[in-house]
Amino acid sequence: MNCKRGQIGMFLITAVLVLAAGTLYFFNSPKSEKAAIATNFEDVRNFISTCLKDTAEEGIYFISLQGGYYNAPEDSLPFVFIRIPYYWHLGNGKMPEKETIEIELSKFIEDAVQLCANNFTAFRQIGYDVEYENLAVISKITEKNVLVEAKFPVKINSKAGSREFNDFNSIIDININEKYGYAKQIIEEQKKDANTIPLGFLAELAYDSNFTFEYIYMGDGDVIYSLIFNESLGNTLIYAFAAKYDWGNATLSQPISIKEITEFNLTEPKVINYKVDAFGENLTFYDYTDLFDINPKTGQMNFDAFDVSNGNYNILIKIVDGNGNEAFTIMRISINYNNKLPVIEPIGNLTAFVGQEFSYKVKASDPTNKYP
Repeated sequence: MNCKRGQIGMFLITAVLVLAAGTLYFFNSPKSEKAAIATNFEDVRNFISTCLKDTAEEGIYFISLQGGYYNAPEDSLPFVFIRIPYYWHLGNGKMPEKETIEIELSKFIEDAVQLCANNFTAFRQIGYDVEYENLAVISKITEKNVLVEAKFPVKINSKAGSREFNDFNSIIDININEKYGYAKQIIEEQKKDANTIPLGFLAELAYDSNFTFEYIYMGDGDVIYSLIFNESLGNTLIYAFAAKYDWGNATLSQPISIKEITEFNLTEPKVINYKVDAFGENLTFYDYTDLFDINPKTGQMNFDAFDVSNGNYNILIKIVDGNGNEAFTIMRISINYNNKLPVIEPIGNLTAFVGQEFSYKVKASDPTNKYP
């Protein structure tokens, strides 16, 4: 069980950031190029099957973070990069049916497989002519796993002939039915007392069922619940949903207000001096990065970005007030140093003779002038 106040929300926030980075890599990586070392038509079929399985797994992790939704309902709670739906709202249960989650997962897979296939560009580049129609996916949440069936008419033509494929199937060994069932039990318990967090029931359920949990109070009666499960290969799946309680003003304190941090785009090394602007009582600042240390009292940071590798960095900043309320923001830093590598002077034509020692000194310089 994980419900210590100092750790509240960290699993959920970390999962969102990791999934965002992984999804960007998944959708932008040249997967088709790697798979397109094709020697026969079955290689194309295997490529599509791999896309289906990978996107289905990615989809399960994503929709779990959004309470079973690919496109969360309008009446959802924004949180970092995602939206978390209300399963409980001012005395009313709003939990989706399992069939709704199946439809949402299918929509995710339909979009993601198209991105994964990338119009079969890499296959076309090696001589294949690929024709395909719209993809239709049906997902089924069973007692122990998820079944995915796809109708994806694909016709491949080459000098060796032609081949058509239509049906693709995959079994994903993630028990989302179990996670959904736990959430349903919590909402049923919630009905017994509409405006009280069922903490005792949740703690006992987590202990008996071998999962952990977090909850985050977001202010204005909003609470986010995260059920945390250890899956195979060390992966962590988080099933999240929100509840809104009618707590009035008695339990509410002045919320922490944070000014949005503008994204930093660096094309050359520099030092970033920045102060997080936040408003509240007795604030303490925390960072979750090795890149810099934020001043816990002022929110000031000094970040020398010279030795940082190119890439995109999403840095979590947490702020806690004197009443124990927490707020979070993200500092985004994009680093793309085009000229950071050493400059090597051109090497002209050189002549070497058999049996004679040959040596040559390569001349290079540091474009930043930081090193002699």
